Amino acid sequence: MTTLLEKALAEVTKLPPEAQDAIAALILEEVDDEQRWDTTFAATQPQLAKLAEKVRRDIGAGRVRKLGRDARQETAHSGSATMRFLHSSLSEAAHTSNNSSIATRTFTV
Repeated sequence: MTTLLEKALAEVTKLPPEAQDAIAALILEEVDDEQRWDTTFAATQPQLAKLAEKVRRDIGAGRVRKLGRDARQETAHSGSATMRFLHSSLSEAAHTSNNSSIATRTFTV
């Protein structure tokens, strides 16, 4: 256990039982969410890698046009353009599926 977590839990022990239970429920919910995310993210790595490679090919072939700020900045970095395109694609996919949590995460390609 980290020092910070020990300090936080020491402070929580000073609270009334109802507040302790509320904080415990929040912590357990967050841990469960992180575990589900790790499992989901690990299971989708092949699809994400395939999508990222397609984006790189599309950028290299000139099939991606700049939008927004990139349209005004001719020196846009292709990696950041890849991430914006990938994030946009993932966000769109998340809105069409039941798992919207994928759109709230940041990916490094």
